[in-house]
Amino acid sequence: MQDDALQEKMHELAIEIGFGKSGIASADGQSYLMLALPYLPATIASRRVMGLFACHDNYRYAVDLAKRLRKAIAPLFAVQPKELEILCNSQKLNEKAMAVQAGIGFYGKNSLVITEPYGSFVVLLAIQLPIVFDTVKTTLFVEESHPCYACSLCQIACPTKALHRAYHLDRTLCLQSMASNGILPIHNTMPVIYGCDICQNVCPYNRTALAYYHKHADALEEETWCRIELWETGTLAEIEHAVARSPLRFRWLDKQALMLNARLRYWQRILRGIQGKEKKI
Repeated sequence: MQDDALQEKMHELAIEIGFGKSGIASADGQSYLMLALPYLPATIASRRVMGLFACHDNYRYAVDLAKRLRKAIAPLFAVQPKELEILCNSQKLNEKAMAVQAGIGFYGKNSLVITEPYGSFVVLLAIQLPIVFDTVKTTLFVEESHPCYACSLCQIACPTKALHRAYHLDRTLCLQSMASNGILPIHNTMPVIYGCDICQNVCPYNRTALAYYHKHADALEEETWCRIELWETGTLAEIEHAVARSPLRFRWLDKQALMLNARLRYWQRILRGIQGKEKKI
């Protein structure tokens, strides 16, 4: 099978299995089938507690689909499925740069890959291929003629100015990164426990995706780890149990810090309510 036919067949299989976008990219003498999977929809209530990506275990779901795809494409190369390595959130590969090279999307000022029509609400992952394809080298950043170049809505909207440098995320200021590692700034009163979608919610390229998520929100059930009362009044043991099969299950993510962040803001809301009543008196 010729290279073009191989690529087309892999793309057909990827879409058939459930991926939104696919393409081929190469680096360091290896070629990869790059994939983008749209996040699963979530309830409105869940999105007030978690970033959209954390409302379901989107990464595990993406890897499960990639295993199915790997099994489907392995015969095209006359290899066993396990010979095709799956890379997701891996330090081995710059998945964002590779996704741009593969034509899956462009690199936005919020440091995320933005796709059509799913916006930046996607999981990026790759399947390493046993042969090297000819690919076109691309630049990571958009040209001056691109609408993203003249837009700065994400930078303006970020409450901690973590995007003070376009196309670069300052993790020391990013609320999601802060929540992953300890206590959030005391002035931050957002109800979200983990994850932050502010820079994505204001992006014009996410309008179609946000409309889709809003439309499907009411038909869904809320995951236990997305219930605000769990974080505000539950015990640490109850929280650990609730997140055991969630994207918050990893040991490096400090569940006690997330709980303390939730309770700090819970008491802030109560104090503001008391102060408001005192002013009326």
